[in-house]
Amino acid sequence: MTPNLRRLLFETLYRNKYLYRFASTVPFAGQWRTWQRQVLPRLRGHDVLELGCGLGDLLADMLAAGYACHAVEHSPQMVAAARETLHKRHLGSPGLIIQGSAQALPFSDCSFDNVISTFPSEYIYDPNTIAEIARVLRPSGHLIVIEGAN
Repeated sequence: MTPNLRRLLFETLYRNKYLYRFASTVPFAGQWRTWQRQVLPRLRGHDVLELGCGLGDLLADMLAAGYACHAVEHSPQMVAAARETLHKRHLGSPGLIIQGSAQALPFSDCSFDNVISTFPSEYIYDPNTIAEIARVLRPSGHLIVIEGAN
């Protein structure tokens, strides 16, 4: 898949929560959530930042498990969908999910024990994203990226 086609696909998915839910469920026989949850046993410490939280399912899982979480999501439609997920599951508050960019994180240095991203688009490879992740992670912090099923 060409980078431009991939970008167009992701942008289309990020504008529609129903299409996103369908695309993350049906083609993967419901395994998407299983793959997302691979993050949970890998978390260390207490404070977690999720980059690109999508519909907010993993964010809600982490909050339910007792982690102090924040999320940065580029898509305004996904921000609204993730806030709706938290509301439906009676977890957290809308302010935990910030519309923004992974290249300019609105957090202080050394704020998080973990930064996670599941099934990210190409933003995760941007040197500015990597620099921001390094800045907000504590010295013993962990970056956890689930790129795919493996």
